[in-house]
Formats: sequence, structure tokens, C-alpha cells
Amino acid sequence: MSLKRSLSVGLNLPSAQPGRQPLIPHTPYILLITPSDALTKLLEAQGFRVTLVSSLEAAQRAANTIIPDLVVIDQQLLAADPSRLFELRKHPALPFIPIILWGDQPISAELVGIVDGLLRRQADAAEVINQIYLGLNLSQTRRDLVQQSQHVELLYEVSKALHRSLDLEQVLQQTLQLISAALRASKASMFLFDPAGQVWRTFLLRDLTQAAATAAVKQVLEDGLAAHALREGCVQIVADTRRDPRWRTLDPDEDIGSALALPLRDHQSERYLGVMILVHPAPHHFTETIRPLAAALTEQLEVALSNATVHTRLRQAEESREAFIQMLTHDLRAPLAGMISCFDALLTTKLDSDGQLFVDLGLQAGSAQQRLIDDLLDVYRAETGAMVLHRAKVSLAAMRVAVQEQMGARAVDSGLQLIIDLPAEPLVWLDEHKIVRVLANLISNSIKWTERGGSITVTGTVTPSTVVLQVADTGVGIAPEDRPHIFDRFYQGRIRGSARGTGLGLTFCLLAVQAHSGKIDIDSTVGMGTTVTLQLPREED
Repeated sequence: MSLKRSLSVGLNLPSAQPGRQPLIPHTPYILLITPSDALTKLLEAQGFRVTLVSSLEAAQRAANTIIPDLVVIDQQLLAADPSRLFELRKHPALPFIPIILWGDQPISAELVGIVDGLLRRQADAAEVINQIYLGLNLSQTRRDLVQQSQHVELLYEVSKALHRSLDLEQVLQQTLQLISAALRASKASMFLFDPAGQVWRTFLLRDLTQAAATAAVKQVLEDGLAAHALREGCVQIVADTRRDPRWRTLDPDEDIGSALALPLRDHQSERYLGVMILVHPAPHHFTETIRPLAAALTEQLEVALSNATVHTRLRQAEESREAFIQMLTHDLRAPLAGMISCFDALLTTKLDSDGQLFVDLGLQAGSAQQRLIDDLLDVYRAETGAMVLHRAKVSLAAMRVAVQEQMGARAVDSGLQLIIDLPAEPLVWLDEHKIVRVLANLISNSIKWTERGGSITVTGTVTPSTVVLQVADTGVGIAPEDRPHIFDRFYQGRIRGSARGTGLGLTFCLLAVQAHSGKIDIDSTVGMGTTVTLQLPREED
């Protein structure tokens, strides 16, 4: 097992907010508000935990430290002012706790809806216990509803937080904090796996050296709670770490009473993304009651981690591709520049006809290679959104001169007539160098697929809103089945000819025109020729 990267952090998580219902039901409490202790012994004999206070004011203070499951109030304390019960009901810990009156008077109309029952003083022990159990059942039902409502709220908040970002590190930090806070854990650890099943991200409970972290992760994943979660494929709950053999104590001084392990699965690939471990110092903090919530949180986490992992790997792949392209173009250009310099030097010497021919052929091959490198780099930059436009006010007629210099000789050598008719006015706002390259690529494509004696015509018009450029040839045309693909990288058409291109020229043309917020259209008939139309929005300086 390799540990490619270890981030050792200990997250001390916030405790539950005062006044909120706990997510994990506790042992029932009964709060008795009465000057008498007549009910106390009876209830304690039944195993209830009882807190006895003699006034409503004392009950308010008691509710600040405990959350009772049931409140029993002596009617005598409300005789003078029944409305005082409203103040107790408004306490943040008591809005859903059942309140039972203890007395002999019927419940008054003003208290209907505030109290949940009446326990008569003359009732025998069996009736008292039955009434208490009814109240506790009501308390548990209300507590379950509150808990479910809180779970839905937590799941919603976790979902929002986990899907705000695709950055893996942010998702991991948010995951540890939100899931741990939702389950009221004190600390959390997480291990993530790469596609080969090796650990590639680690967040640990405590600070460890690299060697200690590696050893701890290995042991936990081999025979610890995480290993059980991965083997079983479901949430593992250890209520008491002192008595459960699934928990492996790595540090005798660690204060961990209960633990929870969440296996994280990628449901598309059916492989494990990782495992998350939560701990708490108190035994029985984690019990089976939280399994549904833990399972729901796990599903949310799995989706967020899957998306973030894919995004991270795509970003890493993109960075690798960029580094490769930069290295490739640099390594190709360096020897090519030296070769062309040698040919240029040979041109200054006296050569026989064969020597002159070979030098000319070498220069042509070098120029073709240089265009291929330029196209490759430009297409890559455009696809990544890094194509930079250097706009300026230019004359289309000036562009005609540049195009003629680049392509005129090639057209003549191929026995073709090249006609370029571009107006001098008005000036237009665009990247002259890139549009000249677009026209040169289109003309070069036409030269390849037009037989000797044919013609290539370049025209341009300027309207108040659009700059329209056209390159029309009398060549072999484009087969209908090829037209949807001619702008694809490295695509070669089905109509064959003696000259084959790289398949990047038209891709560059499309991307350069799109960078100008324009569009490119092709109209072609097999055997009659092709017309390519560029429409560029006319922009002002």
C-alpha cells in the first residue's frame, strides 16, 4: 500500500447548540414541578430519572441544563395565574415536550392546547404509571418528528455545501466538518483510494509523522473498523469501543468511547472511493438509531466525492496535456529552426540544379512542418480558451497583400489562378494575423483539391454589422457524408487526392472564427467546387 499524500489534521468539532433536540435519543427524564415529592419515589421505582423542582422559575433554570421527556406540573402552582404556563412552554428546550397537569380540577379552556393530559391525585399507582407511559410515548413520537425534521434540514444543508465546489480539497474539508457536526462526532478521519485501490488522500484524527501515519492507515485498513466497513459494504457502528473487537486501539491514551465507519462507493464503477471514520469520547454516543441518517449522508458524500474526484483527475490530465503540448512544440521547433537556417545558408552559396532542387524541397518541407506545429499549438490554445486576439483597425486590402505573399507562388506552381478582391474601405476591427492565417489555410485546402487550370477566388464585403469573407474554388468538392466532420481534428475526407493535409487547418479556422464571435459555413457540390463563407461581427474600437 502506498501513501501518496498525507494530510494530518485533527478536527475538534462544535457541540450541539443549546436548546436544540439531540439527534440521538437519551434515557428518559421526567421533570416534576411540585412542592411535594409524592410522585418522586413512585416514578424512580419504575426506573425513571426524575428531577424535582418546587416552582416554575426553578423549572426554567432546570430546562437550561437538561431536556426532559415529560413535564408534570402541580395544578396548585398555576392556581393564581395559569398564564405562567405559557412562559414555560416558550422555553427553547420545551416546545415539543408533553406537559401533564397533576391535580383534581379539569383542564381550563385557556390551557387547552398547551397541556397534554391530566393526572389525578387520587389515581392509584397503576393509573399513574399508565398515564406517564402515554405521555412518554407522545414525547417519543414528537421527538422522532423533530429528529426527522432536523435530519431533512441537515441533509439539505450538507447537500448545498458539498455541491458548491468541485475542488476536491474543499469538498474534503466541508465533508469532514459537516458530516461530523451532523452526527455530533468529536473527530473524524477519511481515507480516499485511487482507481488501483491505493490510498491517495488521508485526513487523520491526530497529528502523526509520515511513517506513523502510513503504519496507522495500513493497520486500520487491514483489520480495523474501516476494514469491516469495506468488507461488509455498509455503515459500521461501534457503540462501545472497549467491548467491540472491530475497534483497534492504536494509542492507549486516546479518548474514544464509540465510533462509526462510513464506506464510500462509486456506484458507476462499483469501486470504493474511500472510508470515513467518526469517533466520540462517550460510549453509546453512536447507536443504531442514527443508521438511516448515516446512510443518507453517505449517499450525499459519495455523489459529491465522485464528482470532485472526476473533476480533479480531469484537471490533472489537462495540466499534463498542457505540459506535453508545450514540451512537444518546443522540442519540435528547435531542430526545425536549425534545419531551416541551414537551408537558408545554402541558398547563399553556388549550387548546381540538383542542389538547388533539394534545398527548395527542404525549405518547403520545413515550412510545412512549421505550419503543422503552429496549427497544433493554436488549436490546443483555442480549445482550452487560451486563444488571445490582438485586434486592431485594419484594411482588408492590406490583408490581401499578406495572403498573396503567402499563397500566390503555391497557386502558380499548382497551375491555378488565385484572384483576391478585398476592399480597402472601410477599416475593420479584428485580429489581422489570425484571419490572414484562416484565409491562407482555406486557400491551401483549395489548392490541394483543385485540378490544374482551375481557379480560387477570395472576396470580401463589409456591411454596417458584418464582415463577410469568402473563399471559392472550382475543385473536386466535398462529399455530403464528410461535411459534418470536416472541422474535426485530424479528419481526412473520403475524396482522395495526391495531396493530404494534417487535418488541423480547418479546425484552426473554425476556432479562430469562433474566437471572433463569428461563424463559418461551407457550400459544396462534388465535381463543381466549394465556397467557404466567414461571417464576423463588425466591432468598433
